[in-house]
Amino acid sequence: MEMVHIEPLKRRVYSLLFVLGWLSGMVAWGLAEYHGMISVPLRLIFLANALFQPLALMLVWQNRFPLAYVDIFVVGFVAFITAVCMALKFYSEVYGPSVFLEVMYLWTPIIYIFAFSLPKREQALHVSMAVWTLLFLVSLPYLFTHGNGMPSYLTIQFHFVTAALIAAFYFFASFQRHLRLAQLNVEQMAELANTDTLTKIANRRRIYEVMNYERLRFTRYGHSFSVLLFDIDHFKKFNDQFGHDLGDKILVELAQRVKEVLRDVDTLGRWGGEEFIIILAETTFADALLKAKLICDHVAVKPLLEGHTITISGGVTEVILGDTPDSVLQRADVALYEAKRLGRNRAEGMPSDELEHALRTLW
Repeated sequence: MEMVHIEPLKRRVYSLLFVLGWLSGMVAWGLAEYHGMISVPLRLIFLANALFQPLALMLVWQNRFPLAYVDIFVVGFVAFITAVCMALKFYSEVYGPSVFLEVMYLWTPIIYIFAFSLPKREQALHVSMAVWTLLFLVSLPYLFTHGNGMPSYLTIQFHFVTAALIAAFYFFASFQRHLRLAQLNVEQMAELANTDTLTKIANRRRIYEVMNYERLRFTRYGHSFSVLLFDIDHFKKFNDQFGHDLGDKILVELAQRVKEVLRDVDTLGRWGGEEFIIILAETTFADALLKAKLICDHVAVKPLLEGHTITISGGVTEVILGDTPDSVLQRADVALYEAKRLGRNRAEGMPSDELEHALRTLW
């Protein structure tokens, strides 16, 4: 998911860089021509840059190649141009004076920026070290023979600075990877702590959290919610007849069947055994009862798994002032008991005041 969000941004940034690179190259070419500080090799380098930047921009926006290929393409081009300029500066008496070493060294770090845009940090490190080694080897004979000149001092510092830059990029890439893994582990742990291992829906702990959240919204803002508690009719007989393995598969399929008629704001959880619970956000008692009956019909309308049709019974209640999660669940349980008493494969619920009377009668 992360790469899906990052890649479009990366393509836009690359496009901006290529446009700016092309403009700066053309301005530099024009100034060099104007001041007569140009040579045949420099004209070829400026021409190569003028052709390279639009080509790279086209590769970015055509989406035919992964951006990793664009990264390697840019790294290879800039490294080649840098090596050629360095060789001209150090070893060509004719064209060397026209090469500005300081400007070239200022732009070279872009090689390592693109290299560490590669998805794998080890690959980025290998590419960066290959480029660094190439430039070092190009300059090495000159450094041995001209160790006291300003170009040598600049080149030695350049090699040390770029080596430090590679190390810094590698460190931050490693740190970012470990941080991402740590965040992923935290997210996985949180998911495991809140998910039923069999059905992959909310577990009892998560249901309590959601109910407390909805209860707080109800107390502060008056946003009502309802609870539907339901279980599978005669599930013990089903397990005894067909075995617990098939029973577990039925529970998983039931969760998926029920989710088909729920909204994104509703929370389905496994309460225990064959008992499930739904927290219906922003739902009044009347609407919740209609939803519960719809769910019962939706489950019973066709076989759930391997030709086995099951039915469910549900109890519905709506939150009232002064409720706790346990008091809401008690009322839903009374309504579920009523649905069982009236024949199963149905949903029952009563207004909260009648449920309170039923509780007092029951207990």
